[in-house]
Amino acid sequence: MAFRFTVKEVFPLATGGVVVEGRIDSGRVCEGQPVAFRSVAGRPVAACVVTIERSADRQLIPEAAAGEQVRLLLPEVSPAALAPGVVIEATKE
Repeated sequence: MAFRFTVKEVFPLATGGVVVEGRIDSGRVCEGQPVAFRSVAGRPVAACVVTIERSADRQLIPEAAAGEQVRLLLPEVSPAALAPGVVIEATKE
C-alpha cells in the first residue's frame, strides 16, 4: 500500500522549511523519499522527506510505517502551503 500521511500540526523552521506531525495512514516512508501534496491554495507541491522523528520518544528513525505518529522534516516547503488535514503521499512514478 502506498504511503499516505495526514498532517496534524505544522511547525515552521526559522531556517526555512517546515516540520509536520501526524499519523501515517498507510504504507511506509523513509529518509530521502520524494513526496507530494496539494497546498492549502490547491497547487501541487513536491518535497523530499529529509528526516523522520518518532513523536513518542523524539528519536530519529530511518523509516516509519502505517499507524506510527511521526514528524517529517520538509526543508524546502513553505509553512503557508500546509495546514492540518493536508494529505502527503508518495510521489507516483
